Amino acid sequence: ALAVLLLWGLSLQLQRQLRDQVLERAQVRSQLLADAMAGQVETTLAVLDLGLLGLRSAWPKSREVFDEVEQQVLGTLPAGLVSHLSVIDAGGTVVHNSLGAAPGTFVGDRPHFQALREGGDRLVVGEPVRSRLTGQWLVVVGRPMFRDGVFAGALHFNVSSEHLARLLGRLALSDNDLVALVH
Repeated sequence: ALAVLLLWGLSLQLQRQLRDQVLERAQVRSQLLADAMAGQVETTLAVLDLGLLGLRSAWPKSREVFDEVEQQVLGTLPAGLVSHLSVIDAGGTVVHNSLGAAPGTFVGDRPHFQALREGGDRLVVGEPVRSRLTGQWLVVVGRPMFRDGVFAGALHFNVSSEHLARLLGRLALSDNDLVALVH
């Protein structure tokens, strides 16, 4: 009976040690995945912001100059990342898009545009929205434009949510991993 109690006590102690080791490994793996996701997202946003700043400096100098800069910037971005670029006037109307679609789409009611209009000179990442031009689900990444210190409109990269999912899906996930990108 004493031997059985001793074995039972050792078994319980080993189970606790094993559980603690598994939990510690899971915590380390979770932190590594979170760091990897953060690195991917930060790098992607930095590249998009750099592109928006370059485009902003070219608008509205001349249409030829802007078209050239637009082609250069869009050509340097990873294929499929950006669905299209939109230039929006101060009232919230699209005056140019890289799809060649007719201007006139109104986005002034969208929270990402309102945040740009009211938020100073900063990069704004909106919540996923269905594009009024393409019908796709996109994440709008934008920068405001100013003329003489006054809000004059915005530039938006319309980022494919599917591309973001594929980008983050490249992380080495196991069947037990679950990741989410939270705004």
